[in-house]
Amino acid sequence: MAVLKRGHQASTHSAKSNTHAKGLGRHRHKLNCCVGNGKFSLETIFIFLAFLLAGSFLFIHHIVDNNANKIDMTSPGEKLKRDFLRSTGKSPGINDADADFTNDGNPRADLTAPIAADNEFSSETRREHEQLKRDFLQSTGKQEEDFTMTIITKSDIGTTCACDIVSADCLDSVKCIPEQATSSLRSVATGILLRRLIKKTAKFEGLSKVQNSRCPVGKGFQYKTINAWLSWVNNNELPLQHDPSPTHIFFKNAKHKYCADNSLKSFQCYFTSINEQEEFDTLETESLPYLDDLLKTNQELEQKTIRQMQDIQAAVSKDKGNEIHALDHLRMMAHILRMLFNRQEPLRELSSRTRSFNANENEEPQKQLVSPPLRVSIHIRRADACMANGKLVKEASPLDSSAQQFALRICYATSVYMDALQRLKDIHTKRDPTRRIEVFVSSDDASSLMDEIRDQFSDLYKSMTWRIHDVDRERFNYKGFVEGYDHKNHNLLGEAAAADLWLLSNGEVFIGHLGSRFGKVAYLLATARHNRFIPFFSVDGHSVCCEIDEPCGEMKPYITSMSDCLTFSHDLVQGRGHVLNKDYFEVGSYMRKIVAQALPENESLYVEVTEGEEREGEESETIHK
Repeated sequence: MAVLKRGHQASTHSAKSNTHAKGLGRHRHKLNCCVGNGKFSLETIFIFLAFLLAGSFLFIHHIVDNNANKIDMTSPGEKLKRDFLRSTGKSPGINDADADFTNDGNPRADLTAPIAADNEFSSETRREHEQLKRDFLQSTGKQEEDFTMTIITKSDIGTTCACDIVSADCLDSVKCIPEQATSSLRSVATGILLRRLIKKTAKFEGLSKVQNSRCPVGKGFQYKTINAWLSWVNNNELPLQHDPSPTHIFFKNAKHKYCADNSLKSFQCYFTSINEQEEFDTLETESLPYLDDLLKTNQELEQKTIRQMQDIQAAVSKDKGNEIHALDHLRMMAHILRMLFNRQEPLRELSSRTRSFNANENEEPQKQLVSPPLRVSIHIRRADACMANGKLVKEASPLDSSAQQFALRICYATSVYMDALQRLKDIHTKRDPTRRIEVFVSSDDASSLMDEIRDQFSDLYKSMTWRIHDVDRERFNYKGFVEGYDHKNHNLLGEAAAADLWLLSNGEVFIGHLGSRFGKVAYLLATARHNRFIPFFSVDGHSVCCEIDEPCGEMKPYITSMSDCLTFSHDLVQGRGHVLNKDYFEVGSYMRKIVAQALPENESLYVEVTEGEEREGEESETIHK
């Protein structure tokens, strides 16, 4: 049976009870003991498992094919469903129960589990948050309002900005980006310190797994981060390593000599252990002198930072997450992701393969700008996202636009991104007309995107420096979905995705697709690297908080906390007492509404599934009509 725990914070997660988790652990331990005691030879067991897995695969594949072929073609939604099933090999229920990722194979962390008794939410952090709100209200003349989902930032010259994190447009917050290079680098240095202190104080054990072997890179890292975040918040624990299982299709066939020499497979070929010393790129290296200076001039900085970390753990785990600044919540989760995304040598080498397009690269040295450029990331999504009608839409989607599930996803004309970039430039040049803009472009477009920008948007092209990942664009010319069976480019696409995520993390501003899980991960990585809020413009009408396959505007009333914003996924909720709406392929996911309607008005939810939980696939009483 599903036990509903009510509180102030709407965190819609499903987790097994501690009793059930321990039970699973005992069963797993018994199996290990049986093998370890030699009751069966290892050879016999491996042969038996091989036959069992092979038989299961053939049986499931047969059922999926049969079910897909039996789907009624009376509606456009069913046609989309059939095409998706055939391309990906997923089951008709689209119930990604195996996407319930864990650190060590156990059920996901229980969000309601208490942390240390002495870790109470401090008044110091609350006072800092209240002062930030007062400064904003005073500077704008606004009246007191609910700032639960509002990111408030203050520039190094005193300008105050506010952004609704559930919106698709926070580009005006560019006004509050630090103007001084020293301010930016000090922020980066403070982020490095924070991650060091997390490593110093947290317990590391187990594996960070992606149990769905066909899970795209962006989705995989989003779910890895959700699970690691919940584990850290509740138990001060983080996974030690990435799963070395060689079955993940996007990192399966790595052929790097470094990996072979060090016996590294799958994710471990590209990412280090989570508690290893952090590798630095140019941005971090430039900030290190400021880190030394911070520690020398502020002897209490480490203790203050640890206290802030503990405040976040206490607030979220004790259902008081709305009492901390939304930016603190966003930033801390971003740092957990950055720790998971610590690059091995092969990925560092892949990331270094960039091409630069700089109209002023031949200027004399004395004419080069002294201040560092404003870095902007642009994610232009094409390839399998262009299945809606094969055309490029010429306007950005608003927040109240429809869901973009599977083959209904939309691709946008290059002009949509350039219009947002022009708007950004107009805002920026009013602040500092001498500071150049540097643009980091990520795209799975198989054509020459930079040629199009140079020819059709020459003024923007000439006024900025452009950087793009230097790869053979033909790899993006594939059939079907990126995770599907219709092509064999998975490993090349996985490497390109990982390298592009790092490229986009350079940005101090983000323009692109926040409905995309890939876009969300890139955005959070940038947040962690700069250790501050990253202003954004999302062309797909979806915010950081929304899934691409849900109508973001309709679901906004049900996003009432930062935990719900950053950790909700209908994959992780369905099958745990809630069932996805039957008309998903026509209207998208209404899972947030389904979960919210299961509670009395004005109540929020923790979901803890106990021994008598509903069976996966069992119909919920609350279905969107």
